Amino acid sequence: MLDGVEANPNAHLSEIVFLHHYSITIAKNDSLQHLHAICYTNFANRSIRWIIFFPGTSSVVVSSTDSYSKAPRAEFRISLQTMHTNGKPGLAADFEFHKLYEDFADTDFHSVVSQIFDSDDYVGATLRAIFQIRMKAKDFLNVEPWFVTTSTAPPSSLDKNDYRQQMFENATANRDFTIETLDGPIETVRYLLYLTVDEIRVLVNEDPSIRAVTANFRKQIVQEVLLISY
Repeated sequence: MLDGVEANPNAHLSEIVFLHHYSITIAKNDSLQHLHAICYTNFANRSIRWIIFFPGTSSVVVSSTDSYSKAPRAEFRISLQTMHTNGKPGLAADFEFHKLYEDFADTDFHSVVSQIFDSDDYVGATLRAIFQIRMKAKDFLNVEPWFVTTSTAPPSSLDKNDYRQQMFENATANRDFTIETLDGPIETVRYLLYLTVDEIRVLVNEDPSIRAVTANFRKQIVQEVLLISY
């Protein structure tokens, strides 16, 4: 026990807060879309992957993948800060939300983001970000016995004669679809996308001959989303 501090025997852990710190150096023509992040919250055999990205200039999306069936409900906060640079004062902004998709148009957060990315004043500056995830402790720590893992072993861990390995190789042998990202193309399988990604299904239904799409995200983010889909 620390001197002068008494433990409360009736105290209990009610909330858990995870903080993910990351930063980028702002380059010319950068945008909020470059401020994506991937982080993990782990406990025992449970691992939750969180992806935060900005599909436009005034919205944020959080995607979660739990090694168990469903990620717990959480509240989120994204904090941004730039330091004094090029004669301009440092800027800071916070945005709190609890939905997996949230629009922040007409907020102070959007105003600060616009100042940072809509001019060259902060080119070369470091933009620091903190992604906060807050959830009830019991929802994260008390993994109930009826939870069933949805994680599967990657095909590389299977024997080469295992039918699952053969099915995977057959399904991915013909990479007939291209996703153009901000930093290079991804060659993938159109039929797998059609089965797993709603947006691709809509596009293929509208134009059965389509063989390529453009995603205004970096290659790593798109590959992470594909990994979740498959």
